[in-house]
Amino acid sequence: MTKPEAATQPDLDDLLYAFDQCWQSDESPHIEQFLTKTFGASTVPVKWLIELLLIDLEYRWRRSVGSNMQEAENIIGDTLPIQPLVEDYAEQFPQLNSSDLLLALIRQEYRVRLLWGDCPTHESYTRRFPELTGEIVNQLRAVESELDAENPDPAERSTTTSSADRTLFGRLGRRSEVAALSGDFGRYEIIRELGCGAMGEVYLAFDTELERHVALKTPRLNLETDKDVVERFRREARAMAQLHHPNLCPVFDVGGIDGRLYLTMAYVEGEPLTARIARNELLAADEIARLIRGIAAALGETHRNGVVHRDLKPGNVLINHHGQPIVTDFGLAYQSGSAESRLTATGTMVGTPAYMSPEQIENRIGEVGPSSDVYSLGVIFYELLAGQLPFQGSILSVLRQIAHDEPNAPSEVRSGIDGGLENVCLKMIAKNPSDRYQSMQDVVNAIDNSHVFGVAREIMSKPVERVDVKQTAKLSKSRFLAISLCTLPLLFLFLHFRRVYL
Repeated sequence: MTKPEAATQPDLDDLLYAFDQCWQSDESPHIEQFLTKTFGASTVPVKWLIELLLIDLEYRWRRSVGSNMQEAENIIGDTLPIQPLVEDYAEQFPQLNSSDLLLALIRQEYRVRLLWGDCPTHESYTRRFPELTGEIVNQLRAVESELDAENPDPAERSTTTSSADRTLFGRLGRRSEVAALSGDFGRYEIIRELGCGAMGEVYLAFDTELERHVALKTPRLNLETDKDVVERFRREARAMAQLHHPNLCPVFDVGGIDGRLYLTMAYVEGEPLTARIARNELLAADEIARLIRGIAAALGETHRNGVVHRDLKPGNVLINHHGQPIVTDFGLAYQSGSAESRLTATGTMVGTPAYMSPEQIENRIGEVGPSSDVYSLGVIFYELLAGQLPFQGSILSVLRQIAHDEPNAPSEVRSGIDGGLENVCLKMIAKNPSDRYQSMQDVVNAIDNSHVFGVAREIMSKPVERVDVKQTAKLSKSRFLAISLCTLPLLFLFLHFRRVYL
């Protein structure tokens, strides 16, 4: 029997060009099928594989921006998620076992996430790859310097630029097509950047009219091609402007200056809940209950006004200097019953995977509502109790677990967890929305009835004994007289001996 001939191996430039053309033709190539077709049964040179993965990583993140669920399914059909991380490739290709190869992928992941996705922190990478901590920070800083130095002409940027061109990522430009804000911006004085994310940058600014510090948010988008995101940005302002609660971040102003949209909010001095989680701070049960109760009370107010958050996560909860949780960033919120509620109901999967409810990841639009926020808050609850997320792994693996698997109880992960709080948490993350608490007020009530809060209420509810002021005064006089009678003889003896010996 004649063996099938192995496919003729192209040179590297031809290979990269062919792979790039597959992506540009909207084929969304499955990389394993592409390699099999190209190399047959032959082993793929690792240096060639890493070059292909760098292209694959960039295109997947680029395609994820504004893609609908059907497009996402076409991309992840080869078991790689639409926004892959280094771990996803390492799991699929075990030959990527050297630090040099991992660092190359880490650099590329960081670059494309800045360009097309979000703004990950250095700390997040050192946590994921502790064995490479010494190298990672320098590599990430080098990427930032390269992006800052490139600053190409916007006219040269194109989503159809060939990845076979070695300057592809330089020509894609910086993380935003508009310069960072500085100095005066209308009535606002920009002080410094506070952070950045998938929706845009947030600055600390000073409102010269009202003479107060504010958080000023600007979207990272193209006003001509990203009209749906512009509408989402304005919707965030409208949704939040209607709401008033001590645990919600109030919106002050929204508008446009020199073609730039902006939103101003209260400036909350403190830190995001993610910072506490990153420090592995295992909080006391009563502190966890207090935080979750505050967040639930705030979201109860939004739900009563028909506003569902849909992207609740620790990064969207700020802890102020008084230790109170402040819920912010309603960029994916919608108002139930309004015409706008259909803007993100066309098949787009919205939210952050680890904190998304099963109905969100399965795109069951009709079921997404207040109970979805209950689920997301339950995941935060679990993370604070157990010190880890209920489901872990690659993005695709987490999505599958959310849809099909039951999590371990927090007490199986960490000992000493209050049983009442654990029961509340597990009910919040039930797979079926009807099995969860049906409102945030139900969550508040359940926490109030838990053992932790029950003990506090029992102490607070004990009657305070009335003090008889007159009787207390009589006792005080009697004690004073007794002490005086005991003290005077001692004082007499002291003075007598002092006169004799001195």
